[in-house]
Amino acid sequence: MSNKIMHTKIPGMIFRRPAYLAISVASFVLMFFIMLTANQILFLQPYPVLNLTDDTAPSFLLTLVIAVLTALVMPMTIFQFSTLKIKSKKAGTGLGGSLIGIISSICTGCGPVGISLISYLGVVGSTAVSFLDGYSIPIKIASIAILVATYFSLANGINSKCQININKCQ
Repeated sequence: MSNKIMHTKIPGMIFRRPAYLAISVASFVLMFFIMLTANQILFLQPYPVLNLTDDTAPSFLLTLVIAVLTALVMPMTIFQFSTLKIKSKKAGTGLGGSLIGIISSICTGCGPVGISLISYLGVVGSTAVSFLDGYSIPIKIASIAILVATYFSLANGINSKCQININKCQ
């Protein structure tokens, strides 16, 4: 079976289980909400307002892609640990890639909270904030690349460990 078919059938096999589907939906909503709020695209006071302008559109779209990929990768990582009982050394790529992709995408959205926390570091903190603010779009693109690589790594790991014919799972 070609890898292209395998990579499209494995999520269907995992997301048929209601628990993994619930994890996926919860991780999407939580990630999307946190990132939109941190990137100052979604304001909650005095009432919810979505600030979607020409300046914030690229960040919004990248945030949406990151949230979708997170919702795809997180249940696959949990499936790999719980169902397949893969040892932590072999599953390190899935968990590590998931965490690096998620943390790097959230890090760019620190906004005023991050500025106030990093201001305690003085010049080093202001340099870090300046770097993160100036390169937030490339960092989000790198985060997407990490999450995509993690997805394919997880799919390959699940396929090699399962030793089943995925066509029978339809």
